[in-house]
Amino acid sequence: PWGPLPDGTFEHCYVGTTDTDFDGDLDEPQADAADLDYVLRALNHSITTPTGDPITAADVTAVWAGLRPLVKSADSGRTADLSRRHQVAVSDRGVVTVTGGKLTTYRQMAEDTVDVVLDRLGRRRSRWPGPWGRDRSPTRRLRLDGAEGWRRSAGDHPHHRLSRRYGARADEVKDLIRADPALADPLVPDLRYLRAEAVYAVRHEMATTLDDVLLRRTRAHLHDRAACRAAAPDVAALIGAELGWDDAETDAQIASYLALCDAEGAATRTPTRS
Repeated sequence: PWGPLPDGTFEHCYVGTTDTDFDGDLDEPQADAADLDYVLRALNHSITTPTGDPITAADVTAVWAGLRPLVKSADSGRTADLSRRHQVAVSDRGVVTVTGGKLTTYRQMAEDTVDVVLDRLGRRRSRWPGPWGRDRSPTRRLRLDGAEGWRRSAGDHPHHRLSRRYGARADEVKDLIRADPALADPLVPDLRYLRAEAVYAVRHEMATTLDDVLLRRTRAHLHDRAACRAAAPDVAALIGAELGWDDAETDAQIASYLALCDAEGAATRTPTRS
């Protein structure tokens, strides 16, 4: 479930797999029609809908794919059988590399990597005392940005979504709206992101492209690609005014984003795996 609503339901649900081997373009991995069919078959095998109708490709509003390197051993076979553990290595030239792992272990991966770097530099680690005399990384106690001063709001509060997304920094987004009430309008029609969030992304989150705003600083593209495609010129004009784009740069940003949409759409219409 993704995107909680005040009534206890959700805007979207996302499903997927991390066990598909990939040998295509590493710079632009795409989910293809075979991937989509595989996930839909697994989904319909596992759940039922209120109407009893199966979920089909027509119900899918967006797709995305990413790649994760796995640590391979001498007897490794299918990707599904490979370990999800990470490995930190140091090259002959002293380059420290972390390989493998997964999103849910990102903090442990970072801790182990930094520990190796500090050892190489001969620097003392700053630690908090743990139980049984064992030291623990101070990152276990560091709050994420926006956590300091955050208070949970009721699910039906007008700014509940902003509070969940930005924590205590939601007030900075609200300040933008107070200065320009038009920024309270939707960034993309029928999605709950606000125009103020795109401006905030440029001013405070280092967004520099249309892709940055629609795919990464917000998740609008991952919610509804068609809606974002239609809204791309308007979003480009909004952030272009912040970034000082001229007409040529604005057109280039729109063209780049539309090309991405086209590539994703083409990939899911053409199977590339048997």
